[in-house]
Amino acid sequence: MDGWWVRDHRPARLPQSAEERKKSALRYGLRPEDYKTYDPDDYKQSTGDYPDLGTITFAHKDPNEAWSDRRFRRNWAEPVPLHFERFRPDRITYTGIESEESHDPKQVFIGLSIMVAIMVGITYHFMSTAPNKWTWKNPMMPKQYPYDFYRAWPWNDPRKFPIVNYTFDPANAEDDHHHGHGHH
Repeated sequence: MDGWWVRDHRPARLPQSAEERKKSALRYGLRPEDYKTYDPDDYKQSTGDYPDLGTITFAHKDPNEAWSDRRFRRNWAEPVPLHFERFRPDRITYTGIESEESHDPKQVFIGLSIMVAIMVGITYHFMSTAPNKWTWKNPMMPKQYPYDFYRAWPWNDPRKFPIVNYTFDPANAEDDHHHGHGHH
C-alpha cells in the first residue's frame, strides 16, 4: 500500500552481506563506508540495522547552518542518534572536551547540600503549618482523665474541673442496702 507507515521505519534485521549493508546504509541516508551498526551482543543498544551514529549532540552541530528544524538543529529525514532525547538543547550537552563521568567532589557536595536544604525547608514548612504540629500520629479521642485538662489549660488547676464519667458508688444508700447485701 502507498503511504507513510511506521513499520516502514522500523529497524530491520542486522545486515549479513556487503550488499545488505549497502542497502541499509542507503536506507538511512548514509554512505556505505560511514555505516556501522551497534554490537549485536549488546542487548541494551542492539537495534538491528539501525546505524550507530555515535554521540552527536546539539552542541556539536553548526548553529549557522540552515537547518530544517532550527530548534533541534536537525534536517528532514536525518537519522537520529540512539540517545537523541538525552542530548536535546534543553538538556545536557557533551562535546568530548569535558568528561561526562568526572564529578568535582566540591560541586557534588554543594549540589547535595542545596537539595537537602530545600527538602528540610519544605518539610519544616508543612510540618509547622499542620494542625497537629510535628506529630506523625493520626488524631484520636483524648484519654478519659478525671479532670478536664482542656478547660484548665494553660494556667488553671485541672482539679477545679472534675469530670464524672461514671462512679462505682451507688446512687443512694437505699440502693446499696437493697442490692448490695442481700438481706430483705
